[in-house]
Amino acid sequence: MSNHAPHKCKRRIVDPMYLVHYRQYKIKDSDEPWKIYFKGWNNHVLDKKTARNFDKTEKLLGKRVADYCREHNISSMWSDKTSEKKKVTYPW
Repeated sequence: MSNHAPHKCKRRIVDPMYLVHYRQYKIKDSDEPWKIYFKGWNNHVLDKKTARNFDKTEKLLGKRVADYCREHNISSMWSDKTSEKKKVTYPW
């Protein structure tokens, strides 16, 4: 397998819907593992609620993104409807 790995990688974000099939069994039920389409970010500083689902954010978007969300009280939003899917961005 390593013989077929690319020598260079682009710094593009991999759409989580491709990763979820490999990580779904690790995402907690409370984080709704069936919702695989990225919908956007919810900045809870504005609504004064507490951000959640950091575990799912970390598994699908990486530790750096999840740590930023924890620090800034931001939640990733997900849907099970393709019509609500948006291009993945970073929360910063």
